[in-house]
Parts: sequence; structure tokens; C-alpha cells
Amino acid sequence: MKNDKTEISKTQSADQKNPKIDQDKSIDSPENNPNNKEEDVSELGTAKNKIKSGFMWLGIASIVSQALDALSLLIVMMYLTKADMGLATLAVSFSKCVEAFNGLGVGKALVQDNNLTENETHSLFWLSLGVGVVMSGVMIPVALGASIFYDNEVLFILILISLIKVLTGGIGDIPKKLIERRLQYSRSTLIIVISTLTSGIAKIVLAIIGAGAWALVGAHVLYGIAYLFASFVLAHYWPKLHFQWAECKRFVQFGIRYCGSNLIETLNKNIHYFIVGKFFGESILGVYRVGYEIAMTPALALLNVVNESSYAVFAKVKEKKEQLSSLFAWNQGNIAIFSLVPILFIFFCSKDIFSLINHGEWMSAVSFIPFALAVAFAKALVQTFPELYRACGKPGFALGTDATECILICVFFMSALFLSHLLNLNAELSLISLFCAWILLFIPLMAFHLKLAKTLISTGLLSTIKSISKAFIFGIVASAISVPVWIFQDLLPFAPWGHMVVEVIIMLICIGVYAKWIRKNPSDK
Repeated sequence: MKNDKTEISKTQSADQKNPKIDQDKSIDSPENNPNNKEEDVSELGTAKNKIKSGFMWLGIASIVSQALDALSLLIVMMYLTKADMGLATLAVSFSKCVEAFNGLGVGKALVQDNNLTENETHSLFWLSLGVGVVMSGVMIPVALGASIFYDNEVLFILILISLIKVLTGGIGDIPKKLIERRLQYSRSTLIIVISTLTSGIAKIVLAIIGAGAWALVGAHVLYGIAYLFASFVLAHYWPKLHFQWAECKRFVQFGIRYCGSNLIETLNKNIHYFIVGKFFGESILGVYRVGYEIAMTPALALLNVVNESSYAVFAKVKEKKEQLSSLFAWNQGNIAIFSLVPILFIFFCSKDIFSLINHGEWMSAVSFIPFALAVAFAKALVQTFPELYRACGKPGFALGTDATECILICVFFMSALFLSHLLNLNAELSLISLFCAWILLFIPLMAFHLKLAKTLISTGLLSTIKSISKAFIFGIVASAISVPVWIFQDLLPFAPWGHMVVEVIIMLICIGVYAKWIRKNPSDK
């Protein structure tokens, strides 16, 4: 008995010295009475309010960061050659693939863990730092192999410099994830804005002084450095010299699976660059990258906003299937409408945008923009599922679906390239065929996701269509108004600015109509 009391005393003392750091209890604790519908509705409303808060703050971050990114990209395109753009794309893409291993994924595990202690955050920090150092060293021979594969010696140095962001990302990951865990969206917003502003200014300055491909690589590195400092300052977190592997073990077990999923997801986002760069060369890759960025970035950036603001909330209600199902369907509807707005604007104004850049030097990208936009919309919807799996503690599901998508991209892309070669298509038509193949692969992929998601939420093809139906109504109405203006755009004054201004006004009016009449849902009250 004496020994038992001693053990209890030690446990209590340890808990006092190493307290849990949870701060938000509004939706942390599960209700003891799951049959109480009034409490469930109240919790669902609270969860939606948390996500809405994330939408607002992270939405601001996305708008600001995308505006800065778009402005810096347009300016940089005036000073960089197509080959410079393609070369920098390869270097940054390799760096992003390595970043998938940041901290072995323990940062993401930290967000969804309900029993985190202060000492564990310190152990996880030093683990993340160590992993960053090791991965940077491992990538040196990989960078050498890449430069040989693409027959470009400069690529080796570009990749090595870009790996600095791997170190800064590993160090800054823990304080940033602590901010996300606390649902402090305003601080997350500030981190994104500071990092993007630093990167954008650096990109413009380096391009103007003639740095070439180094402009994009240098901006990539400075983004990571700014992210690191902003995360530490805003999280009010300073690591202590404390490390115990036992405190990291359960986070690593989750994080390893997340890393595998994240690596495959990152490959999905970048493998097409590697394929295009190898088969078409750096110059065509430069045009492809510019068209892809303009078409895809707004939709995928808004997807990241929705995923980041909902991940922690999903993790807190993951045991309540009915609430989680409702939140996920609501989230899909939001993603559909948020991504559709920039997609429609770019569709109708892509020719105007490219005509303004360097006297139309990049105009060849206009031909495949509509196909890239279709991929953007499909990808935004499909990518809601992996975040759900991770929030529910099922990163293995995300790993399986991401691996499937990566394999499908390789198979469909290589088939499209073979067909293009067989038909002797030029570069523009070949790129269009790649995007068409990309669109087709989302059909089996969506079916796979719906089958897996049924183990976590109540979902299916009809419920998915229902959740995005309002976005389709918005798209039909906005397109019906925009098409006549697009057809007769040459009659508008101040071309091409006049047409773009009119399209912006149309989108704003349609958003207002949607918010007032279409979006209303009794369950949101």
C-alpha cells in the first residue's frame, strides 16, 4: 500500500510539473449524453463558428498572400527567361518534396493529440531540428543525381541552396503547429502574410538585378526564414534543453504515416513538373509552370485555407460521426464556391492577363488554361478527403489515396505523352493532352475516396453532389452573365483592363446574390 501511494504521489507530481497545454475547451471535451440533440446542435454550431473564424483570418491571409504572389510573379515574368523559370521550378520542386519529411510529421500529430504536455513540445522541437539536418545531408547526392539526369550543372547548386528552407521549416514547424492547435487563426494569418511579403519583395528585387533562376530560389529560402522567426515570436514559444525519445514515440508513430502521405501528396503536386521538364526541356516547362500557377494557385490556396481552419476542429469532433459528416459536407460546399470564383475569373480573363505580360511573350500558356482550371476544381474537391483522414487519426488512408493518385498521374501522363508522340502533336497540344488525362484520373480517384470515407463519415456520390450543388448554381449564373461580355469584350473601352474590371464586378454581384439568397441554410443558424 505504501508503494502504491508513493507511485500515485509521483504521478500527481509529474502531472503538476508537466501540465497539459490545451487551452480551448469549448469543443475539446466529449459530451456524456450523446442523445441530447440540443447539445449536439450547439456543439455543431460552435465547431462551425471555429471553422468560420479560420475562414475569415486564413482567408485574409490567402487573399493578401495570393495578391502578393500574383504581383511578384507578373513582375518576375518580365525579367526572367522561360529557361530560368523552368530551372527554378525544378529546384524548388525538389526542395518541396524533401520538406514533406519535416519533423517526421510530428507537428501534424501535435495538433490532433488531446494529451499534449509542455515537455513533449520541447522533445518534439529537437527531434524536428535533427530530422531537418539529416534530410538536408541525405539530399546532397540526390541533388547531384538530378543535375546529371537533367544535364544541368547549375541545378545542383540551386537545389542545395533551396534546402535551407528544409532546415527552417523543421525548426519553425512546432511553434506554428502550436498556434494552429490553439485555433489562433489571426496569428497564423500574420505568419503567412509576413512570410509571403518577405518572399515577394525578395523575388522582385532579385529578378530586377538580373539574378535569373536565383530570384525564385532565393525567395523560396527567404520565405522559410521569415516563417521561422514569425512562428517563434507569435507562438511565444522558446524550447528548453529537454529531450526524451519516449515523449516523441507516439507522435512519430502518427507522423511517419503522415509523412508518407505528405510526401506522396507533394509528389502529386510536383511530379508533373519533373515529367514536363524531362520530356520538353526547361523553356517549355517555364511556360507550363506559369500557366499552371495562374490556373491552379488561387483554388489550391483557398483549399489550404479551408483545410487549415477545419483540421483542428475535425480532430476535436472526430468521435461524433453525425457532426463530422455535417461539417465535412459543409466544408466541401465552401471549398467548391471559394475555388469557383477565381476559376471563373481566370477562365474569362486569361487572354487579358497574359497579353499584359512582356508584350504577350507568355501567351502560349492561354491554350491550356481552361483544362488546367478544370483540374484545379476537381483537385480542390478531392483534396478535402486526405485532410479528413489525418484529422481522424487515419493518415494511412491518406497515404493510400495519395499513392494511388501519384501512380495514376504517372500512368495517365505517360499514356498521354505516348499518344502525343504517336499523333505527332506540337508542344501546346501535348500539354493540353496531359491536362485532359489529369481530369480523367479524378473519376476513379473520387470513387476510391468515397469508399474509404464511409468508414469515418456518412457520405456518398449523391451527398457530395448535394454539398456542391449551390456552387454549381453560382457557376451557371455567373457564366451566363459573363459569356456575352466575353464574346463582345473587344467593344469595351480600355482593353484589356475594361474587360477584367467588368468581370470583377460580375463576380462581386454574383457573390452577393449567392450570400443573400442561395447560401442560406437553416442548419447554419
